[in-house]
Amino acid sequence: MRCLVVDDEQLIATVLQTHLARCGHDVTVAGDGRAAYDLWHSVGPRFDLVISDVKLPGMSGIELVAAIRECGDTVPCLLISGHVSAQLLDEALDLEPLGVLAKPFSFSDLDAKIVELSAD
Repeated sequence: MRCLVVDDEQLIATVLQTHLARCGHDVTVAGDGRAAYDLWHSVGPRFDLVISDVKLPGMSGIELVAAIRECGDTVPCLLISGHVSAQLLDEALDLEPLGVLAKPFSFSDLDAKIVELSAD
């Protein structure tokens, strides 16, 4: 599976990239929402999954997923956040297929969520 990981915290991005690569995924990392969108837009829909932090400089994870959806792409997306709230879940309702995972999470939680999103 080709994954786009978006997180402005380098350590988190590296840990996710390493784990996903060990699981056999092809991983590309972007440090913020705008860079991820520019990458998405320039290379086309070549990703099978987007994993993005919610709070990012410039363009939030929710704005990133909304922009991808506006392009007509329904790639599964997983938002990760240390602050999962009812408001976040409300904002994300129209962005299906979408999962939300609260930080901190285990690799088994991440893997299960990826399987769940891939099955939809």
